[in-house]
Amino acid sequence: MSLLVIHPVFGASNKITMATTTSTENSGLLDYLLPMFEQHYHIQVKVIATGTGRALKLAERGDVDIVMVHAPSKEKQFVESGYGIQRKSLMYNKFLIVGPRHNPANIAITDKIGIIFSKIASQKIPFISRADNSGTYIKEQSIWASIDLRPHGSWYKQVGQGMGKTLQITDELNAYTLVDMGTWLKLKDKTNLVSLYHNDSETITFNPYSVILINPKKHPHTHYKSAKILSNWLTSTATKKIINQYKINEQQLFFAN
Repeated sequence: MSLLVIHPVFGASNKITMATTTSTENSGLLDYLLPMFEQHYHIQVKVIATGTGRALKLAERGDVDIVMVHAPSKEKQFVESGYGIQRKSLMYNKFLIVGPRHNPANIAITDKIGIIFSKIASQKIPFISRADNSGTYIKEQSIWASIDLRPHGSWYKQVGQGMGKTLQITDELNAYTLVDMGTWLKLKDKTNLVSLYHNDSETITFNPYSVILINPKKHPHTHYKSAKILSNWLTSTATKKIINQYKINEQQLFFAN
């Protein structure tokens, strides 16, 4: 497949750092995409995979050149504060609920996400929360808030881990958790968990990803020119076709905007 060619800019660095969510790494997407970019533009991309909250903190400090994140409210604050510029929509998928096959909360595939959370909480069935200020954790908290419930007690376990480790803990404890579709499709065969919710009609479980450049006026030392090349490449029509072609077991993990 042909790629959009963006010729290197005079003064552009051949190394940049991108902070991104654990889901883009756990899903295998970055291992699929970035070698194509590096081969074409001879710009090496160092990836720091962490929760969205920490990724944006690194960006605020000028420790990275670009971010790829999935928490729209936090992203807007980041841009409005002057730290980020040229926020671009990249892709999306959905959040799922996964849990043990015997389904102790008696979740029905037709249940709305709020009903599912209510069932888990009312029966005090173990739920594993990432509790790491990630986009997934921010989404989880918004769902609890939508049903006016603040989870607490021994059934609600906050682990402070990325998505891959959280899935492992969920499996070990026969619990439930919220997971992004990309990570789930990549790692599900390594667990005994099953997907118990996937409702395309509920906007609350929509999971959009964006790329944002660090404002060089805030942090002149960052590699803005090279980061912009990456941003333009990621959001190009050609690369979005490549994103849509990334599948595991014939299932598409991300859908380009």
